[in-house]
Amino acid sequence: MGSDTLESIVKKACSEKQSSFPKEIREFALTLQYYSPRAYLYVRNSFSNILPHPRTLRRWYTVVDGKPGFTLEALQAIKQKVAAGHVYCNLTVDEMCVKRHIEIDTHQNVYGHVNMGTNVVYDCDELPVAKNALVFLVVGLNGYWKIPVGYFLIDGLTEIERGNLLAKAIDLITETGANLHSVTFDGASVNLSMCTSLGADLNTKTPYIENPNTFEKILVFHDQAHMIKLIHNTFGDKKLLKNGDGKLIEWKFIEKLFEKEQEEGLRLATKLTSRHVNYQNEKMNVRLASQVLSKSVSDALLYLRDEDPNFEGCEATAEFCSMVNNAFDIMNSRQLYSKKPYNNAISNQTFDQYKTFTNKFTIYIENLEFLDGLKIVKSKRKTGFRGMVMGLHSALELYEILQLKSHITFLITYKLSQDHLETFFSAVRSRGGLIITQHAASSKRHINDYWYITP
Repeated sequence: MGSDTLESIVKKACSEKQSSFPKEIREFALTLQYYSPRAYLYVRNSFSNILPHPRTLRRWYTVVDGKPGFTLEALQAIKQKVAAGHVYCNLTVDEMCVKRHIEIDTHQNVYGHVNMGTNVVYDCDELPVAKNALVFLVVGLNGYWKIPVGYFLIDGLTEIERGNLLAKAIDLITETGANLHSVTFDGASVNLSMCTSLGADLNTKTPYIENPNTFEKILVFHDQAHMIKLIHNTFGDKKLLKNGDGKLIEWKFIEKLFEKEQEEGLRLATKLTSRHVNYQNEKMNVRLASQVLSKSVSDALLYLRDEDPNFEGCEATAEFCSMVNNAFDIMNSRQLYSKKPYNNAISNQTFDQYKTFTNKFTIYIENLEFLDGLKIVKSKRKTGFRGMVMGLHSALELYEILQLKSHITFLITYKLSQDHLETFFSAVRSRGGLIITQHAASSKRHINDYWYITP
């Protein structure tokens, strides 16, 4: 908030006559109250109640129609951004669990059943109860904003049904005038089939869906946090992998490194704990996966190779950790410049370096195999490995597409991740007391609220 806003706060506090709240105060109040109602009440009380009363905030929320389906208000908000300048965005799709529960409000509206936002009357004796909320969220690539453009209460959808919803989302976003060239989802098979139903060839290194309105590419991205988890779990579960040179990549060196640090009472700049070694109950923890497959672990192994005979032959394991770490860093850049050599945004300065690494990484991954000789990229555990390779190639192609349009000079790859949607889900859950599975009715209210907060 600028000095003018602060001045208006002071004047309002000193004025006997209450006037309407300025736009900045509305945004601040709605954002703070959404993320933490308790923090909002504390700030309001600390500043002599000059912020709006919670009842006022609830009244502001009621102007938004938060029913399932695609939301006109959200699409209009994107259209307003387009009117102010070129908009480039990424579409993220994921599901949030909701508790199977039927609720009736004071107006006799029934919530909790499957609802696709079309006002269709289901021709059946028993209407199915929703168990998931399928959410579509748009993230600005050349701005710092995100907004959910729609959600659907579902009990399971086929790939064709999901594909139809994705196609509709693409149409609506394109109609706003925004440039949509990428879509992100996790590696679930139903999502892969969804993209295949829309014409994407997932056997290529840069799969894409053709936008039927502009005939431009919409590149398909796997969420890289999910990919590194899958790679880590494959390594940890199988214990032994083999690289293209026939050298063994061994999980035992990760265990030995942890034991060595415990014996010495010092760490070799790693973050290994017993949770990293005994990860079986935390297979979905991204932090554990990225801290095992890291440069610090790679460097520690190479150091101990020359210092401790127990680490003889760990070079292949160190190389595996380093290669996956660098690939993940490229796909997780959060700013233009970084101290890490592979964590800078994609730009003219880094493009050639990243392209060289991507080609090297592709060959490396394609040559990995299990002990029985089966190539990993042709096995049932291929998703994480292929997803990371496709992510690198697609990110470079996306940058080239944006460069041709001459409106973006660098690409922050973190904007292509699913973290934005996970943060949104966390915010929705926090409104319900951090309950993992919200009721459909409460999910509707909290998603409805989100359309009014600052991205």
